[in-house]
Amino acid sequence: MKRDPTVWVSLLLIALPWIIGKIMGMPRTIDDNNPTIFQLFFWLMFIGAIRATILWFQTLIHGIEHAKKENRVAVVLGHIFLGPIMSYLYYWDSCKKAKTAG
Repeated sequence: MKRDPTVWVSLLLIALPWIIGKIMGMPRTIDDNNPTIFQLFFWLMFIGAIRATILWFQTLIHGIEHAKKENRVAVVLGHIFLGPIMSYLYYWDSCKKAKTAG
């Protein structure tokens, strides 16, 4: 797979608001005290999740097309059960293999 900077951006858009929210003691639901910051974090994470979903489909299709025949079932099951975690791992692994191959 080709390297794409939006993959790192999506991971940061998911992780940073979540970490900052945990540090700030952000409630899990919106309240009258912090509605703006809650919505800002929500929308940042939502945009990151959209890109993670697109990456999930991209890596699933790539894995089905390019994986060895005996590994295709593992790629599909990994994507189904691990979701975006598998797609990020598969993406970084395939970029690393492409870098060392060419």
